[in-house]
Amino acid sequence: MGVFGSTVPVITLGSISKRWMVPGWRLGWLVTSDPTGLLQKCGIADSIKSALNPAPFSPTFIQVKLNLSLLEDIEDDMEFCLKLAKEESLVILPGVTVGLKNWLRITFSVEQSSLEDGLGRLRSFCGRHAKKP
Repeated sequence: MGVFGSTVPVITLGSISKRWMVPGWRLGWLVTSDPTGLLQKCGIADSIKSALNPAPFSPTFIQVKLNLSLLEDIEDDMEFCLKLAKEESLVILPGVTVGLKNWLRITFSVEQSSLEDGLGRLRSFCGRHAKKP
């Protein structure tokens, strides 16, 4: 994207934890291409620096094996996650995105009330899609 820096300022954001799937490592970077100094002149660079929190952030997550034999009308982890998002507005990462088919990656780095709400939505979803005896 730096090629466009001669026309407009460009800010590129990168992260090792997302691009290289290294959970727990919070190493990221910002690169600017701004030959005219517009980002500096407008105070954008300083605003970005002040918004960054130097304190370490350690998200908690768990990988869970999805037992499809207990569910009806769900073929795999991707379908599970898509239906969950549509029906409950709850987003869970399907394991297939990190090479673990039919696993789920559930992140717990939210406030307690949000976590309780999300787990309640997950429970409701699973109840609706459980195989009937």
